[in-house]
Amino acid sequence: MSKYRYPGVKPFETSEANRFFGRERDLSDFYRLVAMEKLVLLFGKSGYGKSSLLNAGIIPLFAAEPLEKEDKNGGLEKVTFKPVTVRFGNFVEGHSSMPLVKLQEKLMEAFPEEPPEGAFLDFFPEKKTGGLWFACKRRSMQHLVLLFDQFEEFFSYPQDQQYAFRLQLAELLYTRIPQTMRDRWADLSKDEKNYLSHPMEVKAVFVIRSDRMSELNKLSEELPAILHKRYELKALTHQQAREAVVRPAALPQSEGFVAPSFGYETDALSRIISELSNSDQGAAAGIEAFQLQVLCQHFEQEVIRGNISGAVKHSDLPEIAHIFEAYYKSQLSLLNSSVQPAAQAIIEEGLLYDDPATGEARRLSVDADQLVHQFRNRGADPELLRQLENTFLLRREANNLGRYNYEISHDTLVAPILKYKRAHEIERKQRQTEEKAKEAEEMARAEQARVRELERLNELAKKNAVFAEINQKKAETNARRANLVALLASVLALASVYFWYVSRLSQMEAEQNAKAALTSRMWSDSLLIISQSALKSAQRSDSMSRVNVIRARESARLAEINLAQKVVAEQKAKQEQCEKYRSEALNFRNQKRFIDAIQAYKNAQQLVALPAEKRVLQKDIDRCVAEAAEYDFEHNRDIGMTMKAANDCLGALHYLRKAWKIKNGDKTVLDAIRDCESRK
Repeated sequence: MSKYRYPGVKPFETSEANRFFGRERDLSDFYRLVAMEKLVLLFGKSGYGKSSLLNAGIIPLFAAEPLEKEDKNGGLEKVTFKPVTVRFGNFVEGHSSMPLVKLQEKLMEAFPEEPPEGAFLDFFPEKKTGGLWFACKRRSMQHLVLLFDQFEEFFSYPQDQQYAFRLQLAELLYTRIPQTMRDRWADLSKDEKNYLSHPMEVKAVFVIRSDRMSELNKLSEELPAILHKRYELKALTHQQAREAVVRPAALPQSEGFVAPSFGYETDALSRIISELSNSDQGAAAGIEAFQLQVLCQHFEQEVIRGNISGAVKHSDLPEIAHIFEAYYKSQLSLLNSSVQPAAQAIIEEGLLYDDPATGEARRLSVDADQLVHQFRNRGADPELLRQLENTFLLRREANNLGRYNYEISHDTLVAPILKYKRAHEIERKQRQTEEKAKEAEEMARAEQARVRELERLNELAKKNAVFAEINQKKAETNARRANLVALLASVLALASVYFWYVSRLSQMEAEQNAKAALTSRMWSDSLLIISQSALKSAQRSDSMSRVNVIRARESARLAEINLAQKVVAEQKAKQEQCEKYRSEALNFRNQKRFIDAIQAYKNAQQLVALPAEKRVLQKDIDRCVAEAAEYDFEHNRDIGMTMKAANDCLGALHYLRKAWKIKNGDKTVLDAIRDCESRK
């Protein structure tokens, strides 16, 4: 596989530790802090190289330098902690797994084997319900460092998922043996007790952007020390930046690099350091590692192309102030011109969240299939996503569905991409304005043509009106002549009609008399037929009435039967539902989910009718409330005692006081509180 000296927009990977320079002091200080503490926070601005410090610094160092710890005989022993990196990704409805599930999946990958001596845990219900402490203990994870990279993504998940994660992580970090195991202690063998008693040493490192640190207060209830031990990764100093630039370039090509070794002339290096530390993109008192890597990658590519030989000179330097805008534009130009609009749409519309109202802009992590489906009609396909990944504008992360999510490779690219997005939107609006103007011009020309046609038709109508007037006058003359002829014909016709009319009246009178006689006979016959039909209809109606009475009685009987069956079915359904609620409540009590158990009992109580049954269920509710209080008391007491034993009195007091509020007559808790207060 071809190797490059600078990763560019990507964070350094663990395999690239041999070319990770400039952070030696930060790496040493942060490693010592992690070695001494159980809970550590690494924070800094985006682009400062937090992920690179983990991947190419902390993870290799844990493998190379085991930690020293005191053994049970008072001596020192070296212990190798195994780092496990976890990144949650931004929450996507219907696609993202719960944070607790993602963490357990990463742990299963790092510790695939289940030692046989822990097989007895497979029969505990907590193992089947996915308890984090049980999962780690089952795989005998004795020395573990959890590295939560880009932890700000965690706060995009639903509140109930965040709460479940916080609760179980606190139990893993601070509980040596959970109360549920202590309740079964007498049933365990000696070997099983020894297996459980062997402590798990777990450390947690949270990596977060400095502008999102306030979110960590949401974890303080379960992890009170979340903000106590922290390390700020600042921008590179000038000396650190020089080492990060010069030392990778000097590595021999024989180590597998594509480019030969090269260097930087003094004036060129000075200008790089100066402009990056004073540009709009750079920090006021230092240099962003991300910016430096992008610029150095540009020089490495120029060496590979043969445009730079031996050393980077002052004349080889680009316009550094706009390097990222140029980088984005140049990487897009590497694509075929036919797919560039689709690539811009994917990056600027699909993977960039932009809220003009608040000015907030951030990266989005989106499933590959969803991206292809969303932009298919604009030319997007899986091959285009791979091409964008090869340009390092996007990076790909495996998701829990067996597919991949894509996102913009780094936060520093958000600003130049947003600038181009706004420019493209302005261009699009201008094009729309021009298109509307063209449409308006075409409509105006069409209206002018319509007016001209109307004027032509109006002239033609006037000419036709003149001809019509002439023809009308001719018609009036002819009509007067025709009227005189018609008048004479009418007089002759009237005389002949009169004589015909008189004879016709006599004939019609005789016909009317004959018809009247015939109608009278037909009417008598009709009345006879109607009376016979009425008699038959009355007989049929009487028979139908008797049948309807019988049917009505049968329908009433069936309705009574159905009503009785319905009542029995409802009573049976209520009884079954009541039993189901009781069964659920019992399961919830066994799982220590007391709120759910109480609700289940109340649901069952609403279904029963007998006062005696209601009293039995009320007693179950009262017992459940008492068990919940006892569980909360023991949970807070155990965590407080554990933190007190670890000399974290501030955190211990938080839990001990919660336990005292629940059971203020417990002498053990009271003594522990007084002891912690005396140590403060």
